Amino acid sequence: MRLVERFSTVIFALAILAAGAWGQSTVTLEIPDVQGTPGTDVWINVNIIIPEGTEILSGQFTLTYDPGVLSCKEVKPGAFLMGYSPPPTGFGYRGDAGAESNVTPYIVSNVERNEAKNEVGRVNIAFAGAEPISSGSGELIKVRFGVRMSSQEGSQTSSGVSEQQSGCELNIEQPLFNEDITPEVTPGTFTPTGSLGKYIPVKVIDKDTSGVIAGATVELRDTDGEVVSSAVTGDDGMCQLAGAASGETYLVRAYKIPESSGYFPNVIKDVTLETGQIEIPLKKVPSIAPTDKSVDFYGDATFDDKPLLPGDVILDKDPDDVICGYFFVESEGQYGFLHVYGDDDTTSDVDEGAKSGDTIRFFLNEEQYPANETGTWTSDGDRNRVDLSFTTSREVVLHLVKGWNLISFNVQPQSVNITDILSPIEGKYVVVRGFKQGAKTYDPELPEFSDLDEMKPPFGYWIKTTEDVDLSISGPPIPPNTPIQLDQGWNLIGYLPEEGKSVSEALGGI
Repeated sequence: MRLVERFSTVIFALAILAAGAWGQSTVTLEIPDVQGTPGTDVWINVNIIIPEGTEILSGQFTLTYDPGVLSCKEVKPGAFLMGYSPPPTGFGYRGDAGAESNVTPYIVSNVERNEAKNEVGRVNIAFAGAEPISSGSGELIKVRFGVRMSSQEGSQTSSGVSEQQSGCELNIEQPLFNEDITPEVTPGTFTPTGSLGKYIPVKVIDKDTSGVIAGATVELRDTDGEVVSSAVTGDDGMCQLAGAASGETYLVRAYKIPESSGYFPNVIKDVTLETGQIEIPLKKVPSIAPTDKSVDFYGDATFDDKPLLPGDVILDKDPDDVICGYFFVESEGQYGFLHVYGDDDTTSDVDEGAKSGDTIRFFLNEEQYPANETGTWTSDGDRNRVDLSFTTSREVVLHLVKGWNLISFNVQPQSVNITDILSPIEGKYVVVRGFKQGAKTYDPELPEFSDLDEMKPPFGYWIKTTEDVDLSISGPPIPPNTPIQLDQGWNLIGYLPEEGKSVSEALGGI
């Protein structure tokens, strides 16, 4: 539904000392009054008018709102701040103190939350640049808010319009420009309005406990991955998604930030208006052991050549397969700082993390898709850039020697039919043997008598080849911590982790 935006001027007068003069000029900030439908997103602009001769290099303020009505999702620079971006290295906008040639315009923001990690209705925004903002008028800041379903009040008319809906005040606190300008502030308003339409009800639960998850972000996306609408779950773990059209198919994605109570994202496919209420289970991110030393990694990050989305989680592991850090993506396509903790020297019997020179491997989300790139744990306090590319599918190459080979693989191929799996080495093997509650055999010369017709993880297989040959198998990786069901008696099973372990450590679970 097209959102109606009614622009009326809300004026913030900034008394700014003009460069080279004792007089004062008035700089004006304008916020449009905005209307929007519950269950959808709205953009609220902070516009600015700068008179000739007035120079503004930096500014900061806190935008306040009612978190029961709106949920802050994104802050972007407006036309006046084109070229300003979040500092990826976290150093602010100067590389070397006093080096004017090394100044990068930046914009930063953060949404304040309480101890329960719920929004309190305050988003802090700051910007700074090397050159003054040009005089004139235009957008300074753009803020995207989700309109909560709880903002919908009153009765629904026969035309589908809810009356007596509650809005909220938009205000600015603690504004400061050029380090010495304190403007006066006049608040604005947001008003929910419009047709209620039809909704897809969603419940988000903990995958392990089945308890409801409050404060999770839920997105309705079309088949191209574009966001149609989004909402945040309430204390009952419920929300409703607007914007779905009858007969169309959608994806529903849910995630929860931040780290202290965060979850891996999850996606439910093939959702329609007719599906009814859907339930999305989220897996809690595993705990780590922070220590007094760490190396920070940052950079760009993609999945199947597309930028990572807010809510995606990047894990890292040291060579001993210890998870020693993770990062919740907030800015699309970027991550960092990801704090990779080092091993604590005072606890010799516990392995908390990495050591100098260790190779650090990166994994994405609950499926733990591995990155094509690795990093190196150097020295405490170092910051290393590693751009990461994750892919749905990866290739495993098994180097087989002439004669008998005992093999397994840790990816899920598209087809598990034994002839499909072994098609790359057709004519170069004579027999395959497996075991699942008894012996299984596949003979390519006697397929009608063979009782082994599939090859799949997490099982192991004996294969006899007529020559040295490489067997390639591709598919999504199997998480190394996937439980393997063992039968009483003999089992022939595969090995899922990337790194080697001692027999006692690998079988420690039993």
